[in-house]
Parts: sequence; structure tokens; C-alpha cells
Amino acid sequence: MEKTILDACRGHYLSLKVLAELLNRSPDPLRQGHLNRMVKNRQLERAYPAEPNSPKQAYTSAE
Repeated sequence: MEKTILDACRGHYLSLKVLAELLNRSPDPLRQGHLNRMVKNRQLERAYPAEPNSPKQAYTSAE
């Protein structure tokens, strides 16, 4: 799953809603089960790092 998320986010930002639709997952479990851990492990970067709960939040792969 993590490789798929990284591939989808490579080179641009994707919102939680878009990621959930692409992966056919529910947004909250996706964020809690994968995205937060990937941000913590520096695999992903948030568009708004100072506002992790921003409704405009999006993710990109850290390269």
C-alpha cells in the first residue's frame, strides 16, 4: 500500500479525498493507518505542515 501511495503522490500534492478515491479506501482509516505514519517516517510531506488537520491538507512524496 505504501508504495502505491508514494507513486500516486510523486511530483505533486494529492488531497486525502483524492487519495481515498484512488485507493478505494475510507479517508479517516487511510489517514490514521498509513498517511500519518508515512509523514512521521518522512516518506510523505504535508502541504501545510503547521496545520496537520487543515481541510486543504494534501500530501506529496518526499524525495
